Amino acid sequence: MVSFLPRVTIFIFCNVTRTISVRLMDPVQETAQVPVNKPVVSKTYISIDQLFDNNKHWAEKHTARNPNFFKDLAQQQKPEILWIGCSDSRVPSTQILQLKPGQVFTHRNIANVITHTDLNCLSVLSYAVEVLRVKHIIVCGHYGCGGVAAAEGNKQYGLIDNWLRHIKDVYNNNREALEERPPGKDRTDLLVELNVARSVANVCYTTIVQNAWAKGQELDIQGWTYSIEDGLIRSLGLNISGTDQLDDIFVFENILNQTVVESHDLRSSTLSIASTTSPDERNQLIEKLDHINHDTDEASPLWQLTHNTDKLRRSSLVGGKRATTEC
Repeated sequence: MVSFLPRVTIFIFCNVTRTISVRLMDPVQETAQVPVNKPVVSKTYISIDQLFDNNKHWAEKHTARNPNFFKDLAQQQKPEILWIGCSDSRVPSTQILQLKPGQVFTHRNIANVITHTDLNCLSVLSYAVEVLRVKHIIVCGHYGCGGVAAAEGNKQYGLIDNWLRHIKDVYNNNREALEERPPGKDRTDLLVELNVARSVANVCYTTIVQNAWAKGQELDIQGWTYSIEDGLIRSLGLNISGTDQLDDIFVFENILNQTVVESHDLRSSTLSIASTTSPDERNQLIEKLDHINHDTDEASPLWQLTHNTDKLRRSSLVGGKRATTEC
């Protein structure tokens, strides 16, 4: 249909498209190029030629600001963050975090699902942890996720139904808490949060992450959600940084034994130091060690969160507005 339009109309389309591309790449210029009261319609036609023009403009803009931008970028990548998010085109990690190319290593799939058998995701995770040695793994879901909403229903969509089954399992495991809420946005938002919690747990259960922790590598796994409606990130209060926060059944034997040995060595070395102190000071050290061991033996916060929705419920709708504080 476009080929039958007058040439001037095509020219207007191309210029609108150029504005869209620059706006996405440089949100700082958004108000100058796209008035707030005139939103760009998402159905605007984008030609392949325009994509090449947009790329050229983007590269020239960065080179003008910093002549060595691409030369430096080509030398190496040292991101500290692995972002595991949804494939939704409205949730671009770099723009959301206001970071530059090279600062975020990314894996995206439908509804940010992490499974034990997804070799694609596990390969990304392995490279990020073992080669790039990222310090933070962020699993970020988003409210209004079409994949999560589809998993709530019984309609058949095709091949994707097999993928959405993982989210249905999350629903089934938390059916009582979910169905306390009426069908609709509130219930779906809670399922989004529970799905993130499940994926965070599955990341922690991998040998990749546990071996990194066993080697003393600095690494934490975070669970977040993002709202397309206001552009803000919310923490679900998930910050896992060691196997002591996991239930023993999910910790591999060699790592579990190592943790026990390290705990014993810490106790022995501390008591050795305490032998040169007064009896009262020594007793205080022993009490502190016993307290540490007791905390480690308790059920992990992560396990409680993925199987008990009380914390998530408190982090959800508060006074009609979604809370932004950690749960």
